[in-house]
Amino acid sequence: FNSLPIMFEVMILFAFMLIMFGTIATQLLGGHLGKRCMAYDPLEEVVVAALGDDQAEVMCMRQSQCDLAKIEYGIKDYEVRCEVYENPMQNTYSFDNILLSVLNIFQIITLEGWTDMMYLVREAEGTFAYDLFFTSCVVLGSFVILNLMIAVQASYLDKAFDEEDARQLAIEEKKKQKDEFKKQLQEEQSIGDQVDGADEEEEEP
Repeated sequence: FNSLPIMFEVMILFAFMLIMFGTIATQLLGGHLGKRCMAYDPLEEVVVAALGDDQAEVMCMRQSQCDLAKIEYGIKDYEVRCEVYENPMQNTYSFDNILLSVLNIFQIITLEGWTDMMYLVREAEGTFAYDLFFTSCVVLGSFVILNLMIAVQASYLDKAFDEEDARQLAIEEKKKQKDEFKKQLQEEQSIGDQVDGADEEEEEP
């Protein structure tokens, strides 16, 4: 319980970091994971979000990315456009609002699937520039904040162990002093009995 005030301050720092990175992610990546290269037939009656024989979803931010995908997948009979579709993982991988951004930043900090999220952003943007953002989240969040929490708990745990050891030493010292006092009393009583016995022998005729 002694560590709770410090842990509360660390949690405030952790919440501030989540909100800060969530805000940055919303500004940088908002709406960037929801677009796909959509293939339309000439009559625009059929929409195909997955391209090619392997049914791969091609993420995009610019039309030029879909033009390259059209060439890569050998699509000739369809017009391919970069349009809004849906976010990955049933709309959970998203930075469209602050709540989803904070949720995904927390997931990145736990190191659970953060590389998959980074690769999706890299595919959508077509650049490695945003890798620095994800790396910063991991370094500051996982390696600094979470380890700071562990360090606080470990330091107070060591302090508690030291206090317990000191208490045990004090108890042992008090017991030792008590035993020495009893021994001294017994010795004094034994000497007193010997003196009384000697006096009685002298008084006998």
